[in-house]
Amino acid sequence: MKLRTLFIATVTSSLVASCGGSSSSPDATAGPCVQIASEPVLTIVSAKDGVSGVAIDEVSIGDIKVDGYPVLVELMPHLSPTAKVVDGRIQCRLTCAFGETTGQYTATVTANGYRPLSLSITANYSSSVGNCPNTVSGGTRASIALQPA
Repeated sequence: MKLRTLFIATVTSSLVASCGGSSSSPDATAGPCVQIASEPVLTIVSAKDGVSGVAIDEVSIGDIKVDGYPVLVELMPHLSPTAKVVDGRIQCRLTCAFGETTGQYTATVTANGYRPLSLSITANYSSSVGNCPNTVSGGTRASIALQPA
């Protein structure tokens, strides 16, 4: 019984210590540390015709992977209000933002009248405030150019 109590006390103190130390710390919480994303990690700010430079208002983003792992877009957090999921792809009017997992994003971007674009971009947050929990912001912003079909 004493060994079990010692084990529970050790685990509990480890969890509290991993979240900012003592309860007197203003950022300390009990339990595992949590990261809160205040905005999506990746925003496609604009798309343009790679030849004429004319703006493209709507794109479709599919085959999304983060660090090589496929993403189920139906469950993707932080999908911007200008986006919706259709047939496993994100259909969006630009500006289009999505995701909260940092890492190497690969995807196929399409638009009517244009060739598919293989997108590869590292998405990160530029700001982190607090210890535990911490809030991240300043996601990666990208502009893309599509080639006419």
